[in-house]
Amino acid sequence: MLGRWSASATAYQFVLFPLVTVVAAALLAGEGVGATFLVGAAIVMCGVAVAASRGSTTRRTVELPRITTDQRGA
Repeated sequence: MLGRWSASATAYQFVLFPLVTVVAAALLAGEGVGATFLVGAAIVMCGVAVAASRGSTTRRTVELPRITTDQRGA
């Protein structure tokens, strides 16, 4: 996964853990899942998909100082 996506993009998986937990509880323990949860889950998954596909929007550039022949020390 990290070969294709950056570390920040794969970090969005942590947002999905509560959704997976509730789905597992519904399947394994018979917990009820309401319409509010389904709407919220859809919104979260759309947000994760958008954020993960966009990647980083900031670019950091660093200007390194030039070393001249005078500064190298002879």
